Amino acid sequence: MGGSRRPSTKGTPSHTDEARSLLTTEDISRWLGISGRTICYWAAAGRLPAVKIGRQWHFHRTAIEEWIRQREPGHDPRADKTGPSKRKKADRF
Repeated sequence: MGGSRRPSTKGTPSHTDEARSLLTTEDISRWLGISGRTICYWAAAGRLPAVKIGRQWHFHRTAIEEWIRQREPGHDPRADKTGPSKRKKADRF
């Protein structure tokens, strides 16, 4: 008479590599050695790549790794494929 079967969760976002690569504010805080409050402020201001899910900020590991790489000493922003920096105009003044 068959009991109820649970629907398969295979392939749902919570089981993909991308979902597992989402980091919390606490994860980023420990990784970068910056307070959670600062992480949230930077995320809200657009200074740190993040996505808000409900009331919580989440961060893609690859986006944070790229963000860090772009801030390493000796990094040439002109080598990036994102085009000209928006800061160049402001730097002229």
